[in-house]
Amino acid sequence: MVTFSFRKFIKCVEAHYASCETYRDNGWIEQRSGSGASNDEAWKTVFRTEFDRHGLFRLEWRDQKDTFTQHFPNPENVVWANKYGAFGRFDFEENTHHFLDLAQALEACNGISNGIAPLVASMLYPEFRGLFDRPASLRRPSRVQLLQRKKRQVLSLVWQHEGDGLIASRQVIFDVNDFALLEIYDSARTKAPQPLSEDMPEPETCDGVLGHYLSTAGSTRASRLNDSGDDVVSSTRIVFENVQITPSNLVLPSTRVD
Repeated sequence: MVTFSFRKFIKCVEAHYASCETYRDNGWIEQRSGSGASNDEAWKTVFRTEFDRHGLFRLEWRDQKDTFTQHFPNPENVVWANKYGAFGRFDFEENTHHFLDLAQALEACNGISNGIAPLVASMLYPEFRGLFDRPASLRRPSRVQLLQRKKRQVLSLVWQHEGDGLIASRQVIFDVNDFALLEIYDSARTKAPQPLSEDMPEPETCDGVLGHYLSTAGSTRASRLNDSGDDVVSSTRIVFENVQITPSNLVLPSTRVD
């Protein structure tokens, strides 16, 4: 009988990103908060990444109020690094910032990029692993599925947690053939009138470069107490589109075991 080893697969993804020669993507982030209805308040951000291991990293992003777009010639925010140094330019400031290194630039834009800057960079640069992810033990997800999506085989990992008035989940989707991260979806529902506890246990975790992003089931936390008697639902979806990875000569181990 042939089974799928999600642990080996995650290690292959880490090795693939950490050793690739070039990487490109574009994508979007959508954050929602409300009752769970289709007309809940939403915040949208589009982004684009370009990377070359020989000395180039560039991430652009901007808020998108209406429809998503894959091409935006004038990004509101950009952070980049090349042989001349590390730089950043943000929509709330006019001047270009010169940082000590890329790590400092990424830390400066962590919040305003909705976390997308350190997520991509920590996968591409092994030396950033300790900066943006926290130590965690490897635990099995609540659900592991191999699915077909648009003529491609994908791996879906789902972590779930319920307790203290909270129902939370995290789904992460990978392309099985390309070892590419395609989507992260966090959702959390809190029962009124109980606020979320900052001491909520984090039961399902993964180690390695993806540890921070695969670790906490439903890490999106509702930030307010709902006094109306209705549930508070919050979610964050990160989608990577048109991912292009030029691999190195690294031979990745098989993710299927007998």
